[in-house]
Order: sequence, then C-alpha cells, then structure tokens
Amino acid sequence: MSQGSAIDFPPGERFDLPEVLEYLRRLGFSRKNLFDHLRLGHLRPVCFPYRVEPDREVAIEPDEWKEWFRDSYAFAVYDGWIGELNLAEHGTPVPLHIVPRAARADCERVLMDGGKAAENAPVYVLRDELVRFTTWHRNPTKPRPGPRRKGAGRPRKHDYTKIDACLKALFAEKGRVEFERRSRVTAHLRDQLGKAELPPDSTLRNHIAQWLQQRAAANR
Repeated sequence: MSQGSAIDFPPGERFDLPEVLEYLRRLGFSRKNLFDHLRLGHLRPVCFPYRVEPDREVAIEPDEWKEWFRDSYAFAVYDGWIGELNLAEHGTPVPLHIVPRAARADCERVLMDGGKAAENAPVYVLRDELVRFTTWHRNPTKPRPGPRRKGAGRPRKHDYTKIDACLKALFAEKGRVEFERRSRVTAHLRDQLGKAELPPDSTLRNHIAQWLQQRAAANR
C-alpha cells in the first residue's frame, strides 16, 4: 500500500487485537510494534467488561500493558487469555482478554442474579480510534498522538477537584445506587460542570470507578 493511497478500513465498529494486527500488518506492523504502540498510549483500546451493560466502555490505560506484559516478547494475541480459562488449550484460538484496572473491583461485586458485575472481556479498538491511529501513522509529520510524545514532559494532569466535589454531593444525596449506572453519573457531571470541564468519557469513567474504590476503602 503506497503512502498516498486510500485506506480501506475493515467493516465493523470495533475490532479485537487479532483483527487489528491483521489489518496493521498491511502497514508493516508486527506483534511487537502493536505492543509498543499500546504501551506508549498511541493506540487506545477499550473493554466492555460489564455483564448486564454490554455497551459500557472502559478504557485500558497505557501503563496496564506493562502490568500484564513486562516484556514485548511476552505479549500474546491468540494465546493471551487472562483468567481462569485458557481456551487455546482446547485448540480454539481466542482474542486477548483482560480486566481493565477501573473494572477490577466490580469483578468481585455480585448482582441480584448471582453473577459478577464485571468479568474479563476481549480487548477492542473502536473504529474511530483505528482510523485516527492509522491516519497519524501514515502522516508522521503530525504531532504524535497519545498521552506522551518522545522527548516531551508529562502531559498536564486534569484537575478533578470540581468533579470530586460534584461526585461527593451526588453520593451524599442519592447514595451508591445512583452510581450503578455510570452513564447517569457522567450525564450529571456534564449538566453540573459542562463538557469543557471534563476529560474524555472513558477517562472520566475510570476516575469515577477509582473514586468509588477510594471511598469504599476509606470507610472500611
């Protein structure tokens, strides 16, 4: 594929990592290249680990890849199931599954039907993100995407002071049950603070989950 040719994106709205790797190999990618871009935050994947909320998206933070795979040679795609089962042992290749940090506490939370709120889930790259990443990769003169650029300092950290105050007030007024639907919490924050005061949705949802975990730990 020449540098100036049109990009033919695969159909679908989200792609697991084997599908992403198969597509990016047309641009000269290897498994190690994919791992490096995930670890550096250039390519931003998500999971949908909530059992009864299949559209609830949770971002996977770049440093989590170092937690799961300390070395690039250990990064797996088809044989990288993380959990109690390894379907590859039965001759059935499966996409890479993990539990994002922001959802791990919910893997221990039991719902009324007796099942866990969250569980390990395939890692996906959304279509818009794949388009963005591929466009950047084919136009290297543009600024490098992701939270850090080579040679740059740490990015400006979002100030969560107003967000945390709003979360505290909401919790005091309506209790933990209001936080069961994260979409309602993010909508409340948008109404109270305005979209310009908030980080991206996936980052905001991660922060809300961490805020709840810290509150629970403080009340033990």
